[in-house]
Amino acid sequence: MLKNKTKLLALITAFTISAGLITPVKSVKADEINVEAVHNIESITLNEDEKSDDKSSNKVIEILSFNDFHGNVLESGKNIGAAKLTGIIKEYQKKDEASDTYGVATVSGGDIYQGTAISNILEGAPVSEMLKEIGIVASAIGNHEYDWGSDKIKPWADEVGFKFVAANLIDEATGEAPEYAEPYVMTTVDGIDIAFIGIATPETLTSTKAENVVGLKFLDIVETIDKYSEIVRAEGADIVVALTHSPAEENSDGTITGEAAEIAANAADVDAVIAAHNHKFVDGFVQNNKTGKDVPVVQAGYNGRGLSIITFTLDENEEILNVDANTRQFYVESTTNEFPVDENVAQSMDKYNEELAPTLLTEVAELNFDLDHDRYAGVTPLGVTVAEAMRQAGGTQVAIANGGGIRAPLTKGTLTLGDMYTILPFDNNVVTMKVTGAKLKELIQHGINPDGFGWGQYSGLTVWYDSATDEITSMRLSDGTKVEEDEYYTLTSIDFLMTGGDSYNFDGHIEPVIIGEMRDVVIDQWKNGIDKLNYNLLIDGEDTAVIPEAMAGIIDTSIVTLINGNGSYENPLEMKINDVEINKVKAFLNNLKQLGNLEIETEENDEYTVFKIKISLLGKSVEDLYITFNVDNTLTEVIQSINALKEDTSVDNKPEETPETKPEVNPGESGNSGSENSGSENNTGNNSIGSNDKLPQTGAPVSSAQVVFIALVITIIGVVLLKKKENVV
Repeated sequence: MLKNKTKLLALITAFTISAGLITPVKSVKADEINVEAVHNIESITLNEDEKSDDKSSNKVIEILSFNDFHGNVLESGKNIGAAKLTGIIKEYQKKDEASDTYGVATVSGGDIYQGTAISNILEGAPVSEMLKEIGIVASAIGNHEYDWGSDKIKPWADEVGFKFVAANLIDEATGEAPEYAEPYVMTTVDGIDIAFIGIATPETLTSTKAENVVGLKFLDIVETIDKYSEIVRAEGADIVVALTHSPAEENSDGTITGEAAEIAANAADVDAVIAAHNHKFVDGFVQNNKTGKDVPVVQAGYNGRGLSIITFTLDENEEILNVDANTRQFYVESTTNEFPVDENVAQSMDKYNEELAPTLLTEVAELNFDLDHDRYAGVTPLGVTVAEAMRQAGGTQVAIANGGGIRAPLTKGTLTLGDMYTILPFDNNVVTMKVTGAKLKELIQHGINPDGFGWGQYSGLTVWYDSATDEITSMRLSDGTKVEEDEYYTLTSIDFLMTGGDSYNFDGHIEPVIIGEMRDVVIDQWKNGIDKLNYNLLIDGEDTAVIPEAMAGIIDTSIVTLINGNGSYENPLEMKINDVEINKVKAFLNNLKQLGNLEIETEENDEYTVFKIKISLLGKSVEDLYITFNVDNTLTEVIQSINALKEDTSVDNKPEETPETKPEVNPGESGNSGSENSGSENNTGNNSIGSNDKLPQTGAPVSSAQVVFIALVITIIGVVLLKKKENVV
């Protein structure tokens, strides 16, 4: 029995030692292990530390940071909301309270307030409630802190009890830092002095309304940090952190690049860099070029979806022994947002939400399909749809919006005012103007695959470009007209871009007119319904299409995409009909019928139904027009509508009317030629579409014109032969 007990004890001892050996020393990413297991390990480690009498006097200090919260206080989708973010942070703070060797400080990377209906309408009050509970020490100044004017910044900080920091920010009028910004903040956590040196990205000048940042000067970032790191070290700082609104990006090979990475690589004396602004998740190290040490760089995504933790281990002399970085991604840890809830914050958010519910739940429109948007992924369905609403409101040929000003996709269903604030949180004004074709090309070019901001979104144009160089090769208006550099075109955009936002240059525009606030303008347009549009407005390749004069007023590139051709027999005008609202397609087809008699053939393959159409133009002394439509086989309604043309039935879904008795009218002399419905129900002579005659290119029997010509030739031959017979007689 004793032997068995000894074996059991040995087994337990071995297991215990093994467990100690495999206890992780370096933090691992949240998507690599179970989060509950991490919490349990942390708890066990802390308890053992507290119980052990012979532990060293090493201290662990964790700096928690979130960034680009953008007022997302309510839980929605991947956004966990203010109550759960606070609950998570308070878990770390509870460990701090329970241990003399563990401490926590919480900071923000900026862009805290602006971005949702509940925060915008209440000018940030719900966010301030969250920050009070968290007890943040400092925040970088983000570009969107200026969206409501700089006079909001200091009151926010004073109310909550923290400092906005930006050491590189100077008011040119005074030569000093603005009164709302401190260069740095010192705080003490469990006897360890931590300095946060603030950095505002120079991109602020082009990432918010220009009028709100007039007179600001941005100093060299690295020189500024080097200056203040000496100051804070002299004041006794044990840890120096660059708290920035500078962007960083972690590449697939693990390297970190961007403005924040440059700080880590070149600043003479920083122990860590907190990044923000571009909404990326980052946790890694950059080797400093001067010291050779690895400097951690972190960024916690956006909207409260993550939390970065920089962990410092210090010895009894308060020297840094080890530093580690980890960024938690909450929606990876739990797809159902199973996180602790802070009841104080939850009650506050519920109160605000209840107060605003009648406003936020105001119905705007019904959306019958999803509208995706990723500002870094190109011209998007939602981007095109927003731009089109602006274009229609402005009554212009083209509209341009900024992809970064559209903050979220939309899913089908009832669209509310709250949704509108979510997708369009910024209070920009819509402006109409005129620009040359050369300037229009420059503006569109600027938004193609940009560096550091979202893709430009537009409508009213189809653009061809070379994806290898991103250079535009051709542009056409919606009616197929090619954009000429020296012609003026009407344009709708927003004041943010006109004043240099996202580094756009609108110099040379004329006749600017403000027509309203962007969100209100779009709402007014969408109240009447949201149409499905052609989103394929940026085409990689050559524009080989030549629009025949007869088609110039009929082609609408919101409905069709031009591929190539010139409309001749040898080179038919080839187009693809897009997945748009069927009523738009039917209107287009009805307009097509007005051009003349249609002869239609159909070919099918695995992907497309191809309609080959010959148009014998009415009232035109020109050659016939040849076009083809490529229609995706999934667009069954479109296919049915074109087949309706073949069967000579109306495509406008209007009820049949009893035809009036009228004298026969030559098709080219129809009195209704300008009407949408001319030549549909009653014009059954030469407008018949159900003929068995096939298109000439197929080698089938000749057309009616050719038949007349042959008959004439035969008649002439007969007359000649008769004359010869008379002469012979």
